[in-house]
Amino acid sequence: MKSLKILSTLFVAASLVLMFASCSKKNDSTGGIPKEQLAGKWTATMIAGNINQEIKVDLNANGVAGLDAQPYDGIPELTGTWELNGANFVIHIGYMGNPDFAKFDAIISSANSISGKLVFGGQMGTFTMNK
Repeated sequence: MKSLKILSTLFVAASLVLMFASCSKKNDSTGGIPKEQLAGKWTATMIAGNINQEIKVDLNANGVAGLDAQPYDGIPELTGTWELNGANFVIHIGYMGNPDFAKFDAIISSANSISGKLVFGGQMGTFTMNK
């Protein structure tokens, strides 16, 4: 009977260890790409309607995104937020009361190149960003 108590105690302990291990915090990642690797300076090409422009994009680790248009002076003309939810990457840029004046939307597969759909000032298009 004593061995049954020891076995049941070991079983409960093992269950608790597995439960805590499965509940541990995991990085937002996409196929092994941590969110932190996406933070940094990017060069983007936007094509939407009559817009075909290269811009600099700064993704801060705190979730702030800045867009710097030519001539590049390091001061973003537009700022907003960026997020990574699993493999879904989105930049939201608000302007004149429209929270999604510019919206970059992509599925991440690389920490060095992102391509996806773009809405910019009501015009639909595409974008590509490279580190």
